[in-house]
Amino acid sequence: MNLEIIKFNKNLAYPLILVLGLVSYTHSQSEETVLIKWGKSTVLTQGDKSIIAPVILGQEFLGQSPNYFWSKKVANNIYFTVNAELLSTIPATEVDESYLKSNYIEVNEFDADVALSNARNEKYVIMNLMPFVRENGVLKRISSIKLIYSKITPVQNYIEKDFVANSVLRSGTGSWYKISVSLDGIHKIEKPFLEACGIDVASLSPNDINIFGNGEGRLPESNSYPRTDDLAKNAIKIVGGEDGVFNDEDYILFHALGPHRWSKNGSGFNQDRNPYSDVSCYFINVNPGDTPLRIEEVPNSSNPITHAVSEYNYFTVYEKDNTSLVNGGQRWYGELFDTELYQSFNFSIPNISLSSPAEFEVSIASSSNSSFGTAQTYTIGGTTLLSSTLPTGSDFGRSVNSMTYSTPSSLMTLNISITRNTPDALTYLDRILLNARRGLVFTGDQIEFRDLNSVGVGNVAEYSLSGLPISSGFVWEVTDHHVPFLVSGSVSGSNYVFQSDADTLRSFVASDGVDFLVPTRVGSVTPQNLHALGPVDYLIITNKNFITQANRLAALHINNGLTVHVVTSEQVYNEFSSGMLDATAIRSFAKMFYDRSVLNPEDRPKSLLIFGDGTYDPKNRVPNNNNFMLTYQVEILKIILVLW
Repeated sequence: MNLEIIKFNKNLAYPLILVLGLVSYTHSQSEETVLIKWGKSTVLTQGDKSIIAPVILGQEFLGQSPNYFWSKKVANNIYFTVNAELLSTIPATEVDESYLKSNYIEVNEFDADVALSNARNEKYVIMNLMPFVRENGVLKRISSIKLIYSKITPVQNYIEKDFVANSVLRSGTGSWYKISVSLDGIHKIEKPFLEACGIDVASLSPNDINIFGNGEGRLPESNSYPRTDDLAKNAIKIVGGEDGVFNDEDYILFHALGPHRWSKNGSGFNQDRNPYSDVSCYFINVNPGDTPLRIEEVPNSSNPITHAVSEYNYFTVYEKDNTSLVNGGQRWYGELFDTELYQSFNFSIPNISLSSPAEFEVSIASSSNSSFGTAQTYTIGGTTLLSSTLPTGSDFGRSVNSMTYSTPSSLMTLNISITRNTPDALTYLDRILLNARRGLVFTGDQIEFRDLNSVGVGNVAEYSLSGLPISSGFVWEVTDHHVPFLVSGSVSGSNYVFQSDADTLRSFVASDGVDFLVPTRVGSVTPQNLHALGPVDYLIITNKNFITQANRLAALHINNGLTVHVVTSEQVYNEFSSGMLDATAIRSFAKMFYDRSVLNPEDRPKSLLIFGDGTYDPKNRVPNNNNFMLTYQVEILKIILVLW
């Protein structure tokens, strides 16, 4: 069930989705031919001018770019992979050449996007492709494609899809207070913070305090990816409180993750930037009836040491999300290269490893219509890392360039120079991603570290961290970010040393034990329990400002014999995205009813209403932004298929 909120452009036409007959399989592999039927050219109006365009029968253009879309329903009980091959072409016409050239649309080798999609327990094969191709440099129309279906043995990847029967936020579970964080790290909550939340600290027992939250960044858009349902309890440390009273000098420490997540990508790390929120939310719970979860100490590995670790993988990203180039989509851009075509970006990395290269990845977008006479050049000092032409496209072209700097230093200035062939060509910086190796030296008040080089089956790593304040400092293992552990280390000279199994990648955070990050108060949370809602015909999700009007609409439908649930978007976020804004949380909420009705299809929701105005900017960067209800924006411009 794909209940996705999509902002459509009313000026664009979308192809009709035809559900055709079933594909059957009697052998391990089968083939199918898809014919593309071309029609007579037509006249398109673009603003105040007209242009003759090629036509594919039954298809429409997405903006100016030609696209062929095809879908077919297939059997649910057959598991297969599907690949597309170019079968035949026919000569392109002068109209084709003229249309593509006038709209700056590049045509290259055959490339079809073929995927499997599930909707309401039905399986579909869907295909999108550019219907033109170049063969030996000659433009051709694609006339047929061969789809190859290869049967496979299904691999049972168990993913818990059941939703909890009740939310931890339900009535009778104590008092709840929402807080937010913007950075990864150890956070501190003191007595004045609790009092400002409205908590009666005078009668508070430290054993009654827990912190809930998921810290998983934006939700995965694919339904097959696992995620935490409702809210996870996090292990915390309470300093003091042994006397059963939360005194002035007592405080809480907990490890929290910000809104943007990092994950392993090849030999380095990549950031998944949250398009909806710049903060991550957690919940303080005061409940005498709940079991406290506290950080415990983990002993050193007793296995033989195989790797000595004195360096770790360092990564950072420079990115400013200021400008949407197309007034839509998830991608936002930063610096503009127009009046300033040469700009510099500084990276300070104390204790950087001089024996390992620094890896840069730079993403830009350009409105250049032609690459001739253009250039994007990247230098550090007098060394040119890369030089290539600017990307081109019918609107904005995008390029992602990877480059290596083999002689890194603690202070590196990456210079970006843009050469354009016309004054109206604009170039925007998306981001600069940097991966390097760094000495395991404590700096600042806390550092997080992990080491890819020591990971392997049967490996045991000995970490030597220098510079950690011995009297107050400590190290937590935060591989399981919900349940950190205190690392049991020892002092060897000026180093803090500990051993850990390195069969999988493990993450740690070291603190000086003095200065910590501090969360931001959001507000108290009224008890709620969306997870306990029963089957329903009509779901209405609205902003809290419109709850009265939404209830009036619900009453109308109830009088017509329908069952209706009216909930606020904030309630949905609290239970389905850990209190953080996320459009996918709305789909997850609706999907809960769908999944629970597998055995009784008649209980499935019939309608979902998103009640309230929306915008492509969930972070309120544009003026007069009616940001009441989140909309789902695609990452890049392409054909969007929504199956209900």
